[in-house]
Amino acid sequence: MNDTEPISWEQSELAERLGSAHFRILGQLPACPSPWFIAHGRCWDPKRNMRPHVLNPPRHTFFCCLAGGARVHIGKNRTMSLSPGQGYLAAVGEPHVSCFPDPPPGERLEHMIFQFLGEAADIMARSLINRYGRIYEIGTDSAVGRRILALCHRGERVLEMTASDAASVVMDLIHSLMRSGERDRRISRRVNLAESAEQAIREQLAGTCSVDRLARRFKVSREHLSRLFHTEYGVPIHEYVNRLRIREACRLLRETNLPQKTVMAQVGFAIPSTFYRVFHKELGATPRRYRAAPSAFAV
Repeated sequence: MNDTEPISWEQSELAERLGSAHFRILGQLPACPSPWFIAHGRCWDPKRNMRPHVLNPPRHTFFCCLAGGARVHIGKNRTMSLSPGQGYLAAVGEPHVSCFPDPPPGERLEHMIFQFLGEAADIMARSLINRYGRIYEIGTDSAVGRRILALCHRGERVLEMTASDAASVVMDLIHSLMRSGERDRRISRRVNLAESAEQAIREQLAGTCSVDRLARRFKVSREHLSRLFHTEYGVPIHEYVNRLRIREACRLLRETNLPQKTVMAQVGFAIPSTFYRVFHKELGATPRRYRAAPSAFAV
């Protein structure tokens, strides 16, 4: 193994190396994932590119785990902000990806760098980027983060490991990245479904907005849709529907001279007593009283 420093990361008054090491793997299998270099440090120079530079590299993959804010630039026109507890994944051979510190004023960006290599790791990392993107919710205080930091601070410039132990370190990280990506994807699907149901409610406000009908439309169970909608919007679907209907009824009462029964029908209430009861529950007044002095009520 070449002992050449695998990353160009000069010490300066605006950067601090807290710990680092690279690896010598005993009995390494060429196709197995293997750690190459790890580092833990702080940086507070907003112009300092924290992406690694490897001399004469094989196909390395790079993960940077953050405990502060940073900006990741992808190409010329795309910039993503990273919050504390996030990290990003990139192949070292990608010249269009870079990362710069963006900590709050007076604070230092703590970060952990982990480079690994091997045909299997390279394929898995690129598959992760294609499926889940580059940003992951894994901080330096996560289980895998703590494990890597412990290796950084063993005080050894070169860490010797068996091939199986080395593969375990890399696979722990990849497993954590997969779990983060799957979790984010589930959250995205959940939010998208809730937003689609909310849009459907607005479109069908004057008609039937039952949970059963919405569940059939989106091919999910009524229980799943009800639970998901309540999580995202804070109220049950029927309560949300009633609030939108009463808000629209208030607009019609303010802006038109339509009879109350016409207003009731246009916002989807078929039974007058239900309309009056829901209206009074939402505003603490009858429709007639609201129409007489709409400015006295918050809608």
